[in-house]
Amino acid sequence: MVESSFIEILIKNFSDDKLYVKIYLLLLLFFFIIVVLNFLKDIVEFFFAKHSLKRKLVNKEEKLKNLRKKYLDGKINAREYKLNTARILNSLK
Repeated sequence: MVESSFIEILIKNFSDDKLYVKIYLLLLLFFFIIVVLNFLKDIVEFFFAKHSLKRKLVNKEEKLKNLRKKYLDGKINAREYKLNTARILNSLK
C-alpha cells in the first residue's frame, strides 16, 4: 500500500513539477549540439579534402620511390616489385 502511494506521489510530482520540462530541454540542447558539431565536422572535411588528397598522393609517391630504389638496388625481385606497386596504387591510405 505504501509503495503504490509513493509511486502515485512521485508520478504526480513529476507531472506537476517543471523538472521534466528541464530534462527534455536538456536533451534537446544535447541533440542540437551534436547536430551542430557534426555539421562543422563536415564543413572542415569539405574544405580540407584537397589537402588530404594531396597528402595521400605525396605519401604514395614516396613509397613508390623507395620501392623503385629497392628494386634497382637488387633488394627485391621483379615479382615483389610488381605486387608491392599494385598494392600501393590500390590502397586507400
